[in-house]
Amino acid sequence: MALSLSVPAFADEAEVPVTQEVATETETHTPNLGVSQEVHERNRIRKAEHKARKLAEKRERMEKKAERKAAKAQLKANRRQK
Repeated sequence: MALSLSVPAFADEAEVPVTQEVATETETHTPNLGVSQEVHERNRIRKAEHKARKLAEKRERMEKKAERKAAKAQLKANRRQK
């Protein structure tokens, strides 16, 4: 027994038309439209300060690491001389 299905003609149209209202809304949308420029500036400054602080901390860590490495190399050199 064969089962036959019929598909309506409008089901073949997969494309959904976009209205002009939706198209203009997506084209003109800007993120954070309600946030003031002052807030953006404050956030930019805070981000720059945070980055500078993190880089300074990293520099300090690298200097300490270099000091430890130099001390270790000095100890190794002293052992060889004995």
